[in-house]
Amino acid sequence: REYNSKPLFVLSPMVEDYFNDDKTFALFETILNSLKLPYINLYDYLNEIVVTSPFQYIYIDAFHYTPKGNELVASVISSYLRHNVR
Repeated sequence: REYNSKPLFVLSPMVEDYFNDDKTFALFETILNSLKLPYINLYDYLNEIVVTSPFQYIYIDAFHYTPKGNELVASVISSYLRHNVR
């Protein structure tokens, strides 16, 4: 409150989410949209890379990103903040 901060929710998929036709975050998106809370669904950004590259390019295991995966996630979040926060 002191700095007028607002949350940004980051929906971060794990490897198995790419086999669920992007339905994994539907409930979260519905809730966040109904509350008018901002979010980034990383599935939308990482799916194309995951489809064309081995999972090991982005993920160390089923849950954790490689350094390259972390770089991609940071880039997406940074871009969102540059374009949406004033």
